[in-house]
Amino acid sequence: MKGFILFFAAMLPCLSAIAGDAPERDFMEVNVTEPGKLAELLGERANEIDSLVVSGTIDATDFDAMWSATFYGNLLAINLENAKITDGKVPDNAFYHHEAQHVAGSIKLIGLQRIILGEGVTEIGASAFLYAANLREITLPKSLRKLGDNSFSDCYRLMTSPLVIPEGVTAIPRRCFIGCRALSEVVLPSTIRSIGDMAFFSSKITKINFPEGLEKIENCAFYATRLKEVTLPESCLTLEGEGHFSLNYELERLTLPSGLTAIPNGLADNCMSLTEVNIPSGVTEIGKEAFYLCPLSGNMKLPEGLTQIGGRAFSGSSGLTEVTFPSTLADLGQLSCEGWSGVRVIRCCSAVPPHCAISPKGFGSFGEPDYSVNGGILTNIPVYIPKGSIELYRNAPGWDCFFNFIETDNPSASITAVTGDDAPAIAGEGNEIVISGCDGHYAIYTLDGTTIAAGNAGAGEVRVTVASGCYIVNAAGAVKKIRI
Repeated sequence: MKGFILFFAAMLPCLSAIAGDAPERDFMEVNVTEPGKLAELLGERANEIDSLVVSGTIDATDFDAMWSATFYGNLLAINLENAKITDGKVPDNAFYHHEAQHVAGSIKLIGLQRIILGEGVTEIGASAFLYAANLREITLPKSLRKLGDNSFSDCYRLMTSPLVIPEGVTAIPRRCFIGCRALSEVVLPSTIRSIGDMAFFSSKITKINFPEGLEKIENCAFYATRLKEVTLPESCLTLEGEGHFSLNYELERLTLPSGLTAIPNGLADNCMSLTEVNIPSGVTEIGKEAFYLCPLSGNMKLPEGLTQIGGRAFSGSSGLTEVTFPSTLADLGQLSCEGWSGVRVIRCCSAVPPHCAISPKGFGSFGEPDYSVNGGILTNIPVYIPKGSIELYRNAPGWDCFFNFIETDNPSASITAVTGDDAPAIAGEGNEIVISGCDGHYAIYTLDGTTIAAGNAGAGEVRVTVASGCYIVNAAGAVKKIRI
């Protein structure tokens, strides 16, 4: 009793703010000796009390009585820590009665702000707290094992943080926390195996863990939340539906499990702060709009085995600087690569140009061929392709917006300049290219990408005789253009 008085003392500022100038109200303590008798015990005070302590054994009929007091009366807080529910389940629709609450196309809300559930509760039923928009805090017992569909759907003010889901719960069901806009942090148990369709849709959570053992995340589960970083465990290999992390405007880093084989449609579209994402080596397909309007950054080397990139999959990825397409790539979707304003090098390892879908306006995968901007594509950037395929690329729809094709033995070999005091020295002397201080591999290329010399140099000097012309020299990562 003392603990509960302290609980309501803490609630007084909140209750006062709600009540305004309303007369002061009191709470009521009830011991239910026979299930189904709560309404009788509350009697005429049912719609007057603002807080209720219940002990004894209760059933679905008693939950109806509590709902009535929150809807027709002034009941704001309920303590059930010493109450036993007959079947251990908070009933389906316990605090949501559609017939009474839907009036003329609108929803009338209950006043409930806080509830404590006691140990022994094993399940919270479907829609148990649906549209309990004033609910701010809930205490979940350690005995809880199951949540129902929509159980906390549209609890706009639910702010228990962190909301700790007890060990033993295996699933967050569909629409469970949809619209919980005040919810900021959720802690999932090690027993969790699935997160259902739209489970946290528009919930605005900023932090949640993804335990090893999680196997499945369904359609739009985290759509329009406020997560900053997501690391999926190696066990999470099923991403059903689409839009799982769409519209997470603050998401900066997304780490996918290494065993993933397909990236679904819209996985992280419109994540406008996303700069870091890995594409697992076993991925064979990237769905449409998977990373639409995600800036991304740096060098993106797509894995061998990838065959298809969907429409607008990387559209607007303006932070990319270099992109490598694998030899297995067969299809690039409509506008899948438009808006690549930061890209300075493209490498395509396929001897046959990947098919580019053409948009209704006649634009290929890389966008409108504007030679000044090109929707983010600079058409004069080098495009490295396999030797012998230049005419195929020059004449391929979608690829014909580029004109600086470079044939090479190894299109995927990325050249990254290395500088500093320890960098090898590269110079031209007469008809020789001289490399010194290169304790590693070196290679010399013509401007069309043909390798004319390569090997491993020790700490000594390497001299290679060449014909007059320009060459690219890569010595242990140090790159220099030499004219002989």
